[in-house]
Amino acid sequence: MDESKALLEVAQRLIEASPAAETEVIVESQRERFARFAGSGPTQSADRILPQVMVRVRVERGGGLAEAQATCDSLDPPGTQAALEPALALAGHAPIPKDLV
Repeated sequence: MDESKALLEVAQRLIEASPAAETEVIVESQRERFARFAGSGPTQSADRILPQVMVRVRVERGGGLAEAQATCDSLDPPGTQAALEPALALAGHAPIPKDLV
């Protein structure tokens, strides 16, 4: 499976798991590469993948929508679920803006 399909599946899994009225998921993954050289040639190289998942939810409460978000730096299901749960909990205590319809 290519990387873009895997990232899309992460977002779809979170949206399906969310009981919120509205759920927005932003998934990004950056790849950092470096090589270190000495006079004799390359001495070290490495690749590092830096994932980030942001979940924003809007929960119906008190006649309006309360909004909150949370992030994580993991693409595995337990890690991404760990971003959804606090977003939902925070939305349960967030103020309800009058202009958010």
